[in-house]
Amino acid sequence: MTYVVFFILCLLNFSLGIISVLKFKYNNLALKLFFVITILAPLGKLTTKFHTNWQISSYYLFFIGCFLVFLLKLLSNNKFKKQTIATLVITVGTLLILGIHYFLIGDKDVTLTNILKDIKPYLTILLAIPFLEVYKSRLGQILTRKFINNILLINLVITTVFFFLMLQFDLHLKLTDDPYFTFEEVRLETLGIFFGGFYLFYLVIKDKKPTLKEIVISGVPLFYTGNRTMIFAFILVMFVVYVSKLTFKKILLLISGGILSFVSLGYLVVTATENSPIYRIKKLFEDGYISESFATRFSPFINAISDFSFLNFIVGKGVGLTFYIKWFVWRSEIDNYNVYLDSLYLTLYAKYGVFSILFFVIFYLYLNSYRNIKASNYYYLLFVLIAITNSFCYQFNFLWFLIIIAAPYNVDNNSMAIQSQNKTP
Repeated sequence: MTYVVFFILCLLNFSLGIISVLKFKYNNLALKLFFVITILAPLGKLTTKFHTNWQISSYYLFFIGCFLVFLLKLLSNNKFKKQTIATLVITVGTLLILGIHYFLIGDKDVTLTNILKDIKPYLTILLAIPFLEVYKSRLGQILTRKFINNILLINLVITTVFFFLMLQFDLHLKLTDDPYFTFEEVRLETLGIFFGGFYLFYLVIKDKKPTLKEIVISGVPLFYTGNRTMIFAFILVMFVVYVSKLTFKKILLLISGGILSFVSLGYLVVTATENSPIYRIKKLFEDGYISESFATRFSPFINAISDFSFLNFIVGKGVGLTFYIKWFVWRSEIDNYNVYLDSLYLTLYAKYGVFSILFFVIFYLYLNSYRNIKASNYYYLLFVLIAITNSFCYQFNFLWFLIIIAAPYNVDNNSMAIQSQNKTP
């Protein structure tokens, strides 16, 4: 069943991607359908094994069309912003550095597949830029506040129903044979849920006060993910954004409201059952859970560096390095040796040592190509926090993240496109 669903989605995304770049009557409709399908498909991690084994997600195929068009524009000497060109050049340069790094000190016994998995985060950035450059003027016509609110309302209904069916009738177990979902608490991660979270984040940065409806349709589905780090990161950074704009009196009122919200959330956490995604937050307060959790999460890193030489501690072991994940043993369709850990910092350090900083430099340059400096800093802070317990650039949603954190949302006027030459905060 999983293979059939994955194949259908791949074919659909590829077709929409090609149609969207053709001089064709329905090319804008194809682009809009891509967002509708990607946001509303409640599948998420149900196709995890394709990503974990081969780092392929079905929505990637949509990008083939715009990538080819972008290459043609480069070859025909089309002009692009200096910041965009700089990001492209530095990303390609980093890939060359990692190649030299591998040939000088890397383990030559690593597989080609694992090497490709390690360079994929950089290739993903090189794939996101063509999307934004090819569609930038059209995205403003599509991503209006009205369209986004409508699609997120539908997404709230779909994810709530789907999550309920997972919780009560084990629907997810009927759609995939991955044993991971048999033993783990019920969690739902979809691209649409993350779209809502980042859209709400964008409204806060844009200083466009989100309505109660927007907060609900964007925020509620985030709790279905059970992703504690991401939820806390969103709340913390948005709190920082709000506080930076308030007077002292308003800060006091905000603190009062925050205490009330904390108490309300605390009640939900305390009363959460084991099947609830909020139960993952409740477990944080169990005696010894945090220390035990960190020991478990980071034990593959400790094992990996146990045979490091002095040089390895400085420059890492190179691309293709894998970590033995002992809890993958009971997932027969997934390799027990994975190229990344839960923490992005530990993952990159073990592979590249001091050269790990290159990824974060490129990521910031990418942000600054499509957002102003202030907004870039807020987005950067958000991902710096997420990276503590999430190797986000290795995940199936990284390309999606790159698109939705840089897309030109049109929240001011539902009928006019955002001017492509202007940076949006």
